[in-house]
Amino acid sequence: MIGMTRHAALLLLAFAPVFAQSMLPRFDAEALSGRKLSMPAAVQGHPVLLVIGFTHGSGPHCTDWAKRLETEFKDNQALEQFSIVFLEDAPRLVRGMAKSGIKGGVPKEQYDHYLIVTEHEKEVKDAVHFQAADDAYLALLGNDGAVRWTFHGPVGDAPVGQLRELLK
Repeated sequence: MIGMTRHAALLLLAFAPVFAQSMLPRFDAEALSGRKLSMPAAVQGHPVLLVIGFTHGSGPHCTDWAKRLETEFKDNQALEQFSIVFLEDAPRLVRGMAKSGIKGGVPKEQYDHYLIVTEHEKEVKDAVHFQAADDAYLALLGNDGAVRWTFHGPVGDAPVGQLRELLK
């Protein structure tokens, strides 16, 4: 009986990350196209991959990730991808210039998938396990909007492999 309990405990620990999922906090966003969204409600019902930047310094890393993920998962029709830029800490006067700068680097056909957010930054940072300001953050949301997986750091094969496994 003790051996069986030990095996059950080990099995439970192995699947702890599955049970310890959190919901992405609700926030309003504006796409570069001008479309307004309320996240994560706007994307529930299918898996969603978010590339999130919290600082100007994270921009190039987010761009690198967005390009890599677009290439890696272009055949996955069920997966939707968004790039999110948080401008909550930017002065209001600077936000318009920042948005214009971002628009200049994004093809028009992708405007609906580039979101500008000016609220709830702390809550989203908590949800993605924020550690380094200038890193790109990735978050995979399940059909229900729950955060299933997160990563932060430079583009690499290991996190792409993890995503491939999770999306099987």
